[in-house]
Amino acid sequence: MSLHFHRAVRSRLPRRGALALAASLAAAAAFGQESVRFVEKFNLDDLIVREAFYPPKQIKITSVRMLGASNTSQPGFPVLPFVTRKVAVPAGAKISDLIVDAGQVISKEEHPVVQWQQGYQAGRDVQPPEFPLDEDKTPLFYPAEAHAIPPDPGLAQYPVWPPAHARIRETKTIAGYDVVTIDVFPVTWRPREGVLQMASSVTVGISASGGTTPQIREPTYVDIVEIEDLRAEIVNPNDLVTLPRIPLFETLDAWYLIITDNQKWREDMTPGAALTGDMTAEFERLAAWKTSKGEKAAVVTVEDILKRRYGIFDPIGTRDTQEVIRNFLKHARAKWNTYWVLLGGDVSVIPPRKVTGNVRNGSHYIFLDTVAAPEKDCCYYDAATQFVRIHHRDNIELGTLIVSQATGRPFARVTNPSAANPGWQYVTSDSYATASAVKTAYVRLAGPSADIQSTDFYAALDCNTIPTDRYYASLVSPLYDQAGKHDWDLNDNGLYGQYNNTTSLDGVSYWPNMVLGRAPVESGAEAKAFVDKTIAYDQGSGLTSAFVRKLLLGSANWSGGPAVEEGAVDPPDVGKYYYSSATSRSRCHFKSGVNPTVYDLVAYNGAGDYWYVPYNRDADASHLGYYFCTNSSYGTRSEYYIDMWFFEFEIPIPTEYVVVRGPLAQIHPAKFFFDSFEPDSSVVEKEEIKELLAVRAPQVTSRKRYYQDWEDTPGYPAADLFELSRPAMKAELETGYNLVSLTGHGNAAGCAGVHRDDVKVLANGFRGGAVYAESCSTGRFDDDDCVAEHFVKTATGGAAAYVGNSRYSWVGSGDDLEREFWKGLSSYRNVGRLHNRMSWMTDSAPHRWAIFALNLMGDPELPLWIKPPAVLAVS
Repeated sequence: MSLHFHRAVRSRLPRRGALALAASLAAAAAFGQESVRFVEKFNLDDLIVREAFYPPKQIKITSVRMLGASNTSQPGFPVLPFVTRKVAVPAGAKISDLIVDAGQVISKEEHPVVQWQQGYQAGRDVQPPEFPLDEDKTPLFYPAEAHAIPPDPGLAQYPVWPPAHARIRETKTIAGYDVVTIDVFPVTWRPREGVLQMASSVTVGISASGGTTPQIREPTYVDIVEIEDLRAEIVNPNDLVTLPRIPLFETLDAWYLIITDNQKWREDMTPGAALTGDMTAEFERLAAWKTSKGEKAAVVTVEDILKRRYGIFDPIGTRDTQEVIRNFLKHARAKWNTYWVLLGGDVSVIPPRKVTGNVRNGSHYIFLDTVAAPEKDCCYYDAATQFVRIHHRDNIELGTLIVSQATGRPFARVTNPSAANPGWQYVTSDSYATASAVKTAYVRLAGPSADIQSTDFYAALDCNTIPTDRYYASLVSPLYDQAGKHDWDLNDNGLYGQYNNTTSLDGVSYWPNMVLGRAPVESGAEAKAFVDKTIAYDQGSGLTSAFVRKLLLGSANWSGGPAVEEGAVDPPDVGKYYYSSATSRSRCHFKSGVNPTVYDLVAYNGAGDYWYVPYNRDADASHLGYYFCTNSSYGTRSEYYIDMWFFEFEIPIPTEYVVVRGPLAQIHPAKFFFDSFEPDSSVVEKEEIKELLAVRAPQVTSRKRYYQDWEDTPGYPAADLFELSRPAMKAELETGYNLVSLTGHGNAAGCAGVHRDDVKVLANGFRGGAVYAESCSTGRFDDDDCVAEHFVKTATGGAAAYVGNSRYSWVGSGDDLEREFWKGLSSYRNVGRLHNRMSWMTDSAPHRWAIFALNLMGDPELPLWIKPPAVLAVS
């Protein structure tokens, strides 16, 4: 079942009148007290409520999900589903509190603790994890968050959480209106009573007073499309100003703009080597096609921009080629009414902006700890010496910058760091007393107290230095064009796009003012292949009804590990366990910890010869169980003590160190591994996309699903459901698919059974539409060359467009952005506009990271076919 998003109903609230936002073209209007009301209905069958129990006290912990909904992510607070709606009000209007009313409410008792947990699915035949290695020779497995946050004691003050069924998250100014983003919660929790409450509908009223609507006397092309885009996103579309549909064509210059060149350009604004063939001529063909279909297009070269043919975009202080091109695009938007932008070249022609991201996970992040000798990936502020002690995972090199998460200040390696000489240096040991001239695992850092006290840190590594084309699309903000500053680097430290959780430190507006894509080509031949495929798909040339109806879903497991085999060393190395009959215990050293309410520990000898090891903090020689330990001494359990007002319990903190105790015959298998309770979350994500497209693209009915966890997929067996494999995915792509959606661990070579070596020899011709990959690094276009690039520039086949990440995606967050992409098909079909929908999701650090990392390889104006094509007449 899918979550049913019903059309919001706009009506009068008592004694408040209707919200009238429409304005005359001649003048702006001011408003009194006005209101909008909408009703959000929910299908409670779409709720997934799971229960898990922590031994020995059997404390029940409940997880709540809803198909098609997002999940809250506030550390220490319950993870509950919500949907997001937007309301447009006059710019500058004063917003009053929301009026919220829940419909029929169903209560479920005996849910004392609510966290993000999943339930148990019985009757499955487990298999040990066998993942291929990534290109850096590490297993394709995302570690669980080792630095878990316990329930926040502040919950005790709330009789119900969230305090209301709806809240205002943020307000953005778009197309001359203030757009209010509202989160709507179908489920609340009463922590003191342990009661979950589920509403079948939520009515939300919002009131606005004052403010003005846009004053648009002679609307431009940009005015028209921005209003149309906004109209598709809000619950009150009829309240926007109505603009004429036919603009004055002759007054406009380049609604669709292509930037390209026939030579490479370095970041320092100097030319590089000439390219083979004539890329400019090939893109002129694309511009001619766009103009013929009604989108006036033009081609400009990087050389002409840098040589000031169109104006001075490199004033004194300009840093690089990227900044010059960005300044030019501001000019094009303002003077040429440019809305669509295609970057016609790979990174050697048009370099991307690289931003520095951070998320509370991964190898780049350093957690603040309270221990003077911090664990790996942690730091400690020593007030006596005013040094930060950092224990890193051997990834801080001589030239690495270490960054304050609170302020964004970077620290480089220096000699004798101090508050007056900010920086860091290696030290010889975890005493942090003696400087070292060579690399060690220990670092001490000094600087101004505001930058180093009470804060986490992160290293600026390749994994979180994210190439992004969003820099060229987000051009309008009050924080841009600041005197003496650089856009996207407001703190002027040379690192772009920095943020602290949901606070932008560099003044980045995530909202795009243009719809932008990239053609990652470096020769005339590659440009020809790209343009040929784009025009053919756009025209519908030779595309059959059967092709348009085709959908391919691919899912490779997010989870399924890690595993250990027996070793001879105590303490054991990573990937090994040490068995001791004398102590009736096995010490396991996994690659990472996993959540015990999401995974079972399995003792495995072979098919049919395995048993489950329960989590049991009180396991002993007679009672089988396992628990986590704080470090490699295996002497102390890793857990939090929790006081939930009316009872107390311990909750485990997952680590890589696990002790298994019990009868000898049950603690000495061939291997131990963790196995997920239910269908892998990658399957859940793809099933949600399947249901979503059934509603948003109902004529795309010829579907095949290739899942690694296919036997656990709901409805198995099914005629369209198959086991994932690389040969199977290649064979399917050879037949040509209109829409492709992939999920699973990945790298520049591919994901979910799709590999670049297969893609670059595909022979499906023009029978290839759009590919979306919810995966790490398949869009790593600063490599030579990633699978995304091969899809769009392979002359014999592939696809017309590809959306993928240039660095990590984040499990549990990246799928939110993919759903936003496909949801847009109800309003428009241009792949770039669909791609821009992710810009609403700036509510968490993983979402902000993903907005940077997700890039479109393809023509941004390209409309996706979601029903069989008709004959296209062009005059």
